[in-house]
Amino acid sequence: AARTLRGRLIAGLVTLLALACAGVGFVTFEVLNHTLIVQLDKQLAAAGGRYVACIEGNQGPPGPADPDDGGHQNCNNLPGQGAGTFGARIKNGVVTNQGIIKGHSQLSATDKAMLARLPADGRSHTLDLRSIGGDYRLTALPGQDGDVIITGLPLADMESTLHEVELAELIAFSAALLLAGFIGTGFVRLSLRPLRRVAA
Repeated sequence: AARTLRGRLIAGLVTLLALACAGVGFVTFEVLNHTLIVQLDKQLAAAGGRYVACIEGNQGPPGPADPDDGGHQNCNNLPGQGAGTFGARIKNGVVTNQGIIKGHSQLSATDKAMLARLPADGRSHTLDLRSIGGDYRLTALPGQDGDVIITGLPLADMESTLHEVELAELIAFSAALLLAGFIGTGFVRLSLRPLRRVAA
C-alpha cells in the first residue's frame, strides 16, 4: 500500500510539473514567434523603397546593366538592401520580373500562381515558395501602371531561431522533470516514513 501511494504521489508531482513546463514552453514559443514576426514585418515595410522602384522600372529580368537594353539597373545588387530580399512585378496576373538580393530567383509555375493571387492590400502574408527556398513573408502593393509590386523576406532565419528555442526548452524541461522525479521520490519516501512505521 505504501509503495502504491508513493508511486501515485510521485506520478502526480511529475505530471503537474510536466503540464507547467508545457504551458510555459507554449507561451514562450508563441510570444517569441509573434515578436519575431512583428520585427520581420517592420523590416519588410522598410525593404521596399529603392528595390521595389528598381523592380518596377526594369521590365526585363534583373541582371547587369545592358547599354543596348535601355541601361537597366542590376536590382539584385542594390546597396543597402538585405541579402535574401525578394521582389517581383506582376502585370495582368503574370510575373514579368523577379529577383533576390545577392541571390538567384527562378520561380516555378506554382509559385508564380500563388504570387499572382496575393492581395495587393499592403498587409503581410506568408507563402511557401519552394522554388526559392521555402517560406517567405510577403507584401503586395499596387504599382504605378496597373501592376502589382511584391516584396518579401525569407523566414528561414526566424524558423531556425524558433527551432533552437524549441530544442533548448525540450532539453531544459526534460532535465527538470528528471530532477523533479529523483528529488520527489526521496521527498515522498521521507514524508511517508511515519506511515510505514504505523503500518508496521
